Amino acid sequence: MLGINAKEGERFVSVFDDPDSGLTEALYDLGPLNGNVFANLGNFTYSYADQLVNNSVAYMLDTVYSYGGNSSAGGWTPIPELARDNADLALLFFSQNSAQYFGPVFDPFFFANGTFTEQFENGLLYTPNAFVQTMICADQYTLCNPNTNTCTPTGGFLALRKTALGQNTPGFTAIQYATASRIVNAISRTALTDSVLLPSLPPSLLSQRISPALPDNQWQSEVTGWFGTSLAKIQAAIVEFAVNGDNLGSYLQVTSPYAGTQSTDPFYKAVNQAFQDQCIGQLVQVTGSVQNFSMLGIGIVTGVTLFLFLTSLLLSKIVDCIGRNGPARTARQTDDKLHLLRMAMTPPTDPGNAWENRAFDVPVLTHGTERFARPTPVADPRTGLASYAHALPLPSIPHHTSGAGGGGGVNGVVNNAGNGP
Repeated sequence: MLGINAKEGERFVSVFDDPDSGLTEALYDLGPLNGNVFANLGNFTYSYADQLVNNSVAYMLDTVYSYGGNSSAGGWTPIPELARDNADLALLFFSQNSAQYFGPVFDPFFFANGTFTEQFENGLLYTPNAFVQTMICADQYTLCNPNTNTCTPTGGFLALRKTALGQNTPGFTAIQYATASRIVNAISRTALTDSVLLPSLPPSLLSQRISPALPDNQWQSEVTGWFGTSLAKIQAAIVEFAVNGDNLGSYLQVTSPYAGTQSTDPFYKAVNQAFQDQCIGQLVQVTGSVQNFSMLGIGIVTGVTLFLFLTSLLLSKIVDCIGRNGPARTARQTDDKLHLLRMAMTPPTDPGNAWENRAFDVPVLTHGTERFARPTPVADPRTGLASYAHALPLPSIPHHTSGAGGGGGVNGVVNNAGNGP
């Protein structure tokens, strides 16, 4: 039975007997369950065994659902005091069992105000006031046509399907009707009872059944998360409409739900075509590795980057044209590392050879075969400095130079020869 697959001679028989478990059950009657297999025990909505408190069981959350206006279509028929014709109801039974808190909790769903406490090391643990807390959530839907300013009556899912699709109360066009059909179909699988999850508390604390004190609006955070999950499921269902629509093989094909006997109706033929067009034209057609981005944002970032790049290339030229050959240009050139290296070297010895200022303010020799003496090795161990073969005079910064800056020739270069300090 356990799947251990032991040899026949190595098997044994186990007998479990619990003649008196002392189990106590609490029955909650907020309306009978439809098709309740325990109807012979009584028409109750939920039963809770208080033994769970002593079995180190943490949170448990159970739900039952009722469709507005037709409770028999759901799993639960609410009592008259709770019944709603214009909303679907989700009844939640939340039991905290063995969960405890380091401080008092006044949230109505997690209520543990200190009526029941337990000593724990140097403090107290707060035990929930009730075995089970209940919450009822109402789901209501409506679809509107902005062209006619007409909406379906606010109500539950069955009413929405009847008025939006069966009667087309808003007067949808074929394309709008196809879109509404997709949304209604997605809603049928995303009711709150399908999105309810256990409380979103830290898993490490839940596993130990001990949690810090909760804020007074913790129940609102939980409901917000459930509602967000329902919306995400609707979005996922819309995306899945166009997913895996190709390469289905020779035995499968994608068809419209109105491609049968209704296909002869001109309106439904247009709806069928709208389905096909939406399947082809949907922007997101895969469920994985999809990221949203803004083309406008990318364009702005690219434009600003190109502007800054071009500005860095042309700024010195623009400044030179405005300031011509003033001291600022001379100072900027003499601070450049390439020009510092040029001024540190000996003047060219090859007749007719000279320094020229080329593109991007790079000094280049007219004759590229010029050779210069290498720096002398470090001779003085105290200073640890190398030097050229002979001392060179420091350049002076003239107030005026002849010729246009930035072009070829020696006139655009501050020289280091013959100008001593």
